[in-house]
Parts: sequence; structure tokens; C-alpha cells
Amino acid sequence: VHGDPMCRPESLLGRLRDQRHVELDDGQALTVTTPIVIGRRPPDDPIAGQTPQIVTIDDALASRHHATVLVVDGRLVVVDQGSTNGTWVTPPGGEPRRCVPDQPVEVAPGAIIDVAGVFQAVHDTGHQ
Repeated sequence: VHGDPMCRPESLLGRLRDQRHVELDDGQALTVTTPIVIGRRPPDDPIAGQTPQIVTIDDALASRHHATVLVVDGRLVVVDQGSTNGTWVTPPGGEPRRCVPDQPVEVAPGAIIDVAGVFQAVHDTGHQ
């Protein structure tokens, strides 16, 4: 384990605003109308017939295809893709929980998504 990074909100790299927008640390904003594939060298293969949006993480702790963020039935979910260093979701006021590979995990408003400790985002329904 590399130091419980999901407990470091000061290292937050991105922000998920409402259920369909992702704002990254470089200022790039993505609308989650198609899946977002996160990893060191994420594939761009279609998911359910949709071309995914790609977020590349230049860090060896991230797996090539680490996680996918998408909207399912109007809810934001994250799916760990069998990564080596894990994807974690910390619900508001709760403890971090490691995602089971290939199992969608709903990301409640205020929850933190942590990808191998090198990319974090929070689901925030407030508009800025």
C-alpha cells in the first residue's frame, strides 16, 4: 500500500460536477455522455457502441486501463477494470472502500473516487 492516498483531499486532481460533468485539474471539462476511460494507456475501443472519452494518467501506479466512469440509469458509477493498485470510493463521511473489479459502484454526491492514489475526483452536485 502506498500511504492511503484516498485520505488526502488536498491532493484532489479533478472535480465531478453534477452527474454528467467532470472537471480535471488542467481545467479540461468533460461531459459524461459517453464513458470516460482512465489509465496509463487506456484503450479507445467502443463501450456499448459508444466511443469513450480518454483520460491518460502519466504515472506507473495507474494501470493501462484502470477504471471507467459512466452514467447508468441517471447515476454516476465507476468500474475498476482489474487494476493492480485499485480504485477506491469514499462516501461522504464514510471510510474508503476498494472497488471489486468489473463491478459498478455508484458514486454518491460528495463521494471521492481515487485511482491508484494518483488521480482523484469528487462527485459534487453543486454548480460553480
